[in-house]
Amino acid sequence: LSQWTGSRLEPFAQALPVAASELVTIVAGGEDVWMLRNDGTVLGWGPDQGWTRHRIPVMEPQALAWQEGRGLWIGGMDGLWLLRPNGSHEFHRLKSNEPSTSLSALLVDREGSLWIGSYTEGIYQEVSTPLTLFTRESGLGSTTVWSFAEDPRSGCVHMGSDSAGLLGWCDAGGWASALGPARGLPSRRAIALAAAPDGSMWVGTHRGLALVRDGSVRRVWREGDGLPDPYIRALLLDPDGALWVGTAGGLARWRNGAFTVWGITQGL
Repeated sequence: LSQWTGSRLEPFAQALPVAASELVTIVAGGEDVWMLRNDGTVLGWGPDQGWTRHRIPVMEPQALAWQEGRGLWIGGMDGLWLLRPNGSHEFHRLKSNEPSTSLSALLVDREGSLWIGSYTEGIYQEVSTPLTLFTRESGLGSTTVWSFAEDPRSGCVHMGSDSAGLLGWCDAGGWASALGPARGLPSRRAIALAAAPDGSMWVGTHRGLALVRDGSVRRVWREGDGLPDPYIRALLLDPDGALWVGTAGGLARWRNGAFTVWGITQGL
């Protein structure tokens, strides 16, 4: 586990109580940073209490999302779990007549709604009970959703899909037109998303990185453009406006028109 100090990338000073190589994802929530391990262990780090550790019986964990007032949501191949602030956990069944749903992505939007992406069924939105399910029949372009990102200006929720590129839902206007290879995206498989303050959307695919603005692809970066690998696994915009890009070949940081790359030879 590494930490950006503002000028360099260095190992996190507080020793992890488990192997960092087994971490699946990291998310900020409340005053803590939460980390999910592939065996269902949830680690919380805060400057006051240090490390906390919880064991959730989730199968093949995939995603985390923090919701104020409720706690930490965990999505896995067996469905949805909630870790409450008091340390207790519970399983949430998405369909009453089915034992489980394989989940891929989670998002809590600015209105407090929980968005749940699945591998085979589409997406769920929890505003109230019962859940709303979006499928191909209701306008969703793909049954598999890899990631979510919310436009900070409009509140529209964008989805990275497995077969239809970048999708979007706005409460006021419904589904936006899908953005795929025919409109300039490097691939129809949009794996990772990051929303910029001006409404631009960074889209990571397995064939490169794209910048989308006002519904159009403005630029595409591939390995020859400074990326360590075109397969994009994760994206994060930091408060300084730099874009962090996790690829299959290392970590890159886009700032001031250029990439800085870290890999094994740079100590990552």
